[in-house]
Amino acid sequence: MDDILSISADLIKDIYKQAYQTPTNEFKEKVFQSLKSFLDIDAGTWITRGNTDAHFYESDSYACALPDGFFQEPMHSEEVSEQIQKIFAVVSESPGRTFDILDVLPEGEWFGSALYQLYCKKYQLNHSLMTLQLEPHNQVINLVTYARHDIDRCFTYQDKQRSEWIQPCLVEGLKINLLNQFQHKNQDAFYGVFDTFGNLIEAEDALITLFQQTGLFNDGYSMLIQDNPNRVFEHQGLMIETNSHHGLVLVEVMKSALVNALSSRQLDICHHLVSGKTNKEIAKSLKLSPDTINNHLKRIFSTLNVSTRYQAVGYLMRQEILR
Repeated sequence: MDDILSISADLIKDIYKQAYQTPTNEFKEKVFQSLKSFLDIDAGTWITRGNTDAHFYESDSYACALPDGFFQEPMHSEEVSEQIQKIFAVVSESPGRTFDILDVLPEGEWFGSALYQLYCKKYQLNHSLMTLQLEPHNQVINLVTYARHDIDRCFTYQDKQRSEWIQPCLVEGLKINLLNQFQHKNQDAFYGVFDTFGNLIEAEDALITLFQQTGLFNDGYSMLIQDNPNRVFEHQGLMIETNSHHGLVLVEVMKSALVNALSSRQLDICHHLVSGKTNKEIAKSLKLSPDTINNHLKRIFSTLNVSTRYQAVGYLMRQEILR
């Protein structure tokens, strides 16, 4: 795993750079261009949606190196459609885990299936990896697949490790990209997007944590939006501003200039974290023990109101002090 982290520091930076600079309708395409060399893939898809029972449609799906109408074609065959749903059901049972298609169907069964013969074979999708991530606060899924054309070039165990490792970074980047479309005014604030009924559409994890801690959020719903979508108010030490925008409500929450609450040592660690270094590499650079670095990271995550290094990097990347 350390090897994967070491070789992909530039990829992490590129994903977050694209998250802040790329229009939402181009973000997935830009990321896939970077992923092609990282995973040595020929094609792929990225589906983001809340409703897992319906068919996949172009509106919530991106197809890399595949033609228009790719997602609609399986619906012409009931047998193919049913096989896709069965595979999806298996992958859904283990969010965050990468599946090779040959993990789900034995090789003989896969190449003899209607799904392969009538659909995947046409586009030379001979081997594929699938990773699904579920967002617990709103049940939105991100299902990313990667495909290779060469029938003799199977995906390896290391390929599966890379797919599992990069998936949270992709989802965090997409989240940042969606929220960044509102052109954040304050780098020390946290942001979320709700509908006008108070249902959560997307939000930074820190905002969700703060809302849960102060009783403003429960089961993907916030009463404060429904009460009044345009206002500024204070609640339990939080300054909150809400503004409606074309049927959506942007929520900005200000707790404090969080980076200013970090010690100089913790800021040093943050610089290394953003550069893509592993915990071992950070410890070596700062001449500290790995356990000391782990303890510092726990305190940094707590201060930033995040729970993973992906979320921490996403927040720190927009701070001028670390640029």
